[in-house]
Amino acid sequence: MNVPPVVQKGSSERNLKAAQLRRFRVERRFLRLADSIRTEKPEMFARLICDGVLGNPFPGTDLAPLALMGEPKGSARTFRYLAKLIIARLDGTIPDTTGLYISLATWIEANASFELRSFADNPYSVNFRNLTGTVGQRDLYVSHVQWAFFDDVAEALNYSAMLAARMLYRGVRLFEQDAQTGDIRPVAWGDDDYIFLRQKGKREEVTTGYLLPDWAARYFVSTEHVKLHDALFHLDYDLSAEEIEYRRSVLIPQCIPPESMARASWPWGDHETELLRKLSVAAREWWSTYDPETPSTAPTNDEVRDWLAVQGVARRVAEVMAQILRADGLAAGPRK
Repeated sequence: MNVPPVVQKGSSERNLKAAQLRRFRVERRFLRLADSIRTEKPEMFARLICDGVLGNPFPGTDLAPLALMGEPKGSARTFRYLAKLIIARLDGTIPDTTGLYISLATWIEANASFELRSFADNPYSVNFRNLTGTVGQRDLYVSHVQWAFFDDVAEALNYSAMLAARMLYRGVRLFEQDAQTGDIRPVAWGDDDYIFLRQKGKREEVTTGYLLPDWAARYFVSTEHVKLHDALFHLDYDLSAEEIEYRRSVLIPQCIPPESMARASWPWGDHETELLRKLSVAAREWWSTYDPETPSTAPTNDEVRDWLAVQGVARRVAEVMAQILRADGLAAGPRK
């Protein structure tokens, strides 16, 4: 039977073991306190995490453990961005939206919401009573909390960006700022970015990740247009596709002058009619994002016909116009 050697009292080895024991006890108290705050005061815990990420007022939470977990997403920069957003929400300092124009980034941040109560039920939490209190376990816990909490906020940010694109699809006009003069000017209806965002809003598939996309900071919307949109679509969760298209037909003329949606000139000259203008708008609205290599990006004749009908085109005429716009060689039947 091997008997462990007796560590002499007062020896350096004995003093080291005593110091390690004291450190473990302090860490266990820290973990229990953190667990208590996380459960009972989630707002305070959120502030602690965000202050740590921002390095304010203490040096900050070490983000190195995040890289050790093999997670492919996130960085100190993106965490700092979300930490500032979270603290702004907690402080009630939502970005001002009372001016004539508001940037899409500001609108998205103002509408990005998260539920702190869900943080108390963090699925990544650990059983503190089973911890030995090592530094590695503590850092692993903190990094898990960071991922769970910031992922939740990033998801809210992504959802709000999707709402912004959907708002553009429904008729709110897009503006941009002149880099030299600072003047706000409307973006052309046929602009590639504008078409892209409307189509994203229609399909409700915007993805931003941890940071707002470039277009969110580059573009603006009129606060008056936003109010008109909210008034028309305040019950959007109950609206059918037909009702949404009808309300779009009401909102678009109030936000976008008809002449700005019309083609400047036709190949055969300047001759133009109301139906030609609507044909041109329908072409940009439905076919500008069609990719021949991806048949699923093509609209159906019924979709184009119904949209034109909502714009005031007689149904039979709308059917013919939809057929005229249909891409050559596109097979009939379901899109694949």
